[in-house]
Amino acid sequence: LRIPGSTHVIELFEYVPLEIVGHELAQLAPAGAALALTETLARVLAIGHARAPEIELVTRTGKRVWVDASYTRVLDPGGSSPGVWAVFRDVTEQRRLAAEKLSAERLALIGTMSAKFAHEIRNPLASILLNIELIEDVLKRRPAGAQEAPGEDEEIVELFAAEAATAV
Repeated sequence: LRIPGSTHVIELFEYVPLEIVGHELAQLAPAGAALALTETLARVLAIGHARAPEIELVTRTGKRVWVDASYTRVLDPGGSSPGVWAVFRDVTEQRRLAAEKLSAERLALIGTMSAKFAHEIRNPLASILLNIELIEDVLKRRPAGAQEAPGEDEEIVELFAAEAATAV
């Protein structure tokens, strides 16, 4: 990295200037991400500028940070390119907040769906319980050994079965 006097890199990646100047940017990449950074830098050298809205990099102590990165090829007065100027903006907190918001939205959706399911189950169950109470009342009113009214029990049982079928 060619970043003389930049305190932002020092703060963000926890390096002192002499430790970072002249080193490859890929050393800041987590395992497996160095290739993507190398490709990005190749694109910068080819077209002059590139931006990576959210990439994960690693600090000196191993802490992972997410940055919005912008790279620009540096040209000297003779037109040759001695290096790349990289500007990193820490977006770790924004990513964390976005993840928390998404999690909260998912929990709210689960709560809404649970309430709807409970409502859809509660209605047929209430009707089933009412029909059970009707059967119980009919059986209690019937004198011992008396014949049932033609079709009355069957009608209540059919209503009970119909309500049970809608709950399934």
